[in-house]
Order: sequence, then structure tokens, then C-alpha cells
Amino acid sequence: MANKLYDSKGQLIGYIATVTVEKNRLDGLTRVVLHTGHELTFRQGDLITDRGGNLSIRYGNGGLDAGKKSTSATNAAAIKRVIFNPPATIVYWSDCTKTVVKCSEKDVFDPEKGLAMAVAKRCGGNNDSYYKEIRHWVEKSGKKYPGKPYTESSSVENDALKKYIAQAKNSYEAALEAAAKGNPTNFLSMMGRVSAALSMLELEINNTKRQKVNIDDTRFIFTTNFSGDPSRDRFGSSTRRVNVVIPTQELADQLSAMGVKVKQTQPNPERTYDEPFVPTYFVPVTINMDSKWPPHVYWVTTAGKRLLCNIDTISQLDFIRVKNVCLQANLVEKRNNPGEYSLYADVMYVEQDADADPYAERYARFAVPEADMAEPSDHTEIPF
Repeated sequence: MANKLYDSKGQLIGYIATVTVEKNRLDGLTRVVLHTGHELTFRQGDLITDRGGNLSIRYGNGGLDAGKKSTSATNAAAIKRVIFNPPATIVYWSDCTKTVVKCSEKDVFDPEKGLAMAVAKRCGGNNDSYYKEIRHWVEKSGKKYPGKPYTESSSVENDALKKYIAQAKNSYEAALEAAAKGNPTNFLSMMGRVSAALSMLELEINNTKRQKVNIDDTRFIFTTNFSGDPSRDRFGSSTRRVNVVIPTQELADQLSAMGVKVKQTQPNPERTYDEPFVPTYFVPVTINMDSKWPPHVYWVTTAGKRLLCNIDTISQLDFIRVKNVCLQANLVEKRNNPGEYSLYADVMYVEQDADADPYAERYARFAVPEADMAEPSDHTEIPF
């Protein structure tokens, strides 16, 4: 794997293609050529080499050719790919790094502005302080900073909300009229309609604001905890939770852009790898069986039967070999961290691995009858 070149603040500049030291010259110049084709020249003592062979610039002024061939992370890397995934803009750079920016829910998504903000974030070291810098100089200029424009392009269906608001308003006015006429029967009837309209309004908001994520043809990683057993959780938690592998880099980036904390495996420092270590991306998914509307978790047995697990039978999934997993999960915003989201299972299919059981086909006739498991109910009854 190619060694890396970092600036004086530890920011990755790029991957090193060649390093040449001009020994014939008294000043001992070192020329570093990156994979992007940029050639950088440094004086003797300007570079520090770590144990892995990576180079870091000792000072922040760059090399001799800083004006001609800048050593800044922004200029040394070119844009390789851009993904516009509202509300996020994801920029991949030629040095194998990426930058992600998101607009607010009340902002109108603008691809051009998103790309410009991504470049600005890159210039600011790829951290969130870049926006504070922009606000600082705008406010210092004395110009009034424009407020965020309201837009109806949100995740909720505004027509449906207006419908139930109008129903509640009309029923309330009718209830007032009935009260004025001394008609208690009509008053109670109209107030009942007001309550019903408000309940439908609340349900509509919850339904339409709840975004869903699909992760298909994947698998679990680490120990599953469908049973909520603290002994199966490394932190002793009793929460029913599984770790689901994210099969593609693009999906991992999309989830990150949506505010989901995507995790990845780390290399074992005590192990020697024959090939460059490739991390596996995964995300925790909570199985809330105590919910008013618990998720539909199906066990697909080796006999091909689809069995719906309930709170009493779902723990059996902790003790089978799993071949494939398909998941639809709800995005739920964290109360203590607005803008960050957790995944809660909505529908999950867990396919048992028959290949790992040489006797599965032989004893298939002894499979647990479907009557011993909870049968699927009408899925249209579930509001999520």
C-alpha cells in the first residue's frame, strides 16, 4: 500500500508515488511525486518520516515550489467524483478522501452551493469549523446575514396536514356554535370530531416524517442479541440489537450523509496481513419488540417456511446460522444529539443457512410447525 504525505497539521495531502533525494546538491533537496502527478520539493529537514514510511511536513509553509505546486490538501487533490443526494453533497477527492456537507431541512437544496460548501470545508481542514469561519467574516463585514428561507419541500405531505387541520378547525367552530345554541349533544359530537382530526394529524406527521432505509442481501457481524441478553452484549446492555453489514461503499456514504453513525472494523495490530486491510462497514440496528408497533422479523427456515417471530420466539435467531439478511429500518433522531439518527428495524428477513447443516434436508419433516410460531398479521395494520 502506498505511503502517505501529511501537512504540518496532520491533514492528508495525498499518496506518494516516488521520493527522490538529490544527493549531488549541497542543499539535499527532496522531491516527492504524488499519485495525482503533483511534484513537491522540500529542503533538507523539512520532512519527518514515521515508522510506517509516511512523510509529514515539519513546518506549515510547504516546500520550495509551494507557489507553483501547492502542498495544501485542497490543491494537491482534485475532485474525482461528486454525489448529490439531497440534503447531502458528497465529494470524493483523488487522494482517496471525501467531504460531506448537508443543508438544513429549511434550506432549498442547491447542488452548486453544496459543491462550493464542500470545497470550502476541504479548505478548512475537513472539519465543521469552516462554517463558523464563514459566519465570522460575513458578520464582521456588517452585512445582514440572510435568514434561512422557508420551503414546503419537506418530508411531510403538506396537503394531508392542511386537510386534517381544516377538519379540526371546522369541527371546533361547529362545536362553539352548538354550545352557543345550548345543544350539548352536538357540542360533544363536534368535539369528538376535533379529537379525531387531531389524532389523524399526529399520525400523519409521524408517518411521513419517518424515513426508511433498506439494506438488502447482507449479513450480521459480531454476536447478535435478538434476545436482549446482557451477557451477549459487550457493554452488558439488555437492548435487542444486531450489527448489520453495509454491503457497498455508496450506501455507507449515503447513510453517513443522512446522519447515521456508520462504523467500520479496524485492523488487528497483533496480526500481519498478506493483503492491504479492507474495513467492513456496519451499523447497529435496534429491534424494539416492546413497541406498540413492533417490527416484523421473519425467520426463513431451511425448509423454506417464513415464520413471523414474536417477543417470545425471536431469541431463537441468536442460535441459528444465518445465510442472508434483508432489512428495512426506520431513521429515528437521537434526542440528545439532534441531526444524528439511529436505525430501528421495521421489517427484517433472516434466512437460515441450510448449507452449514448437512442434516437439514434429511430432517426437514421434523421442522417446527408453523402453529408453534406467531403467524404474520395484516401488515397494513402497522402504521410504519
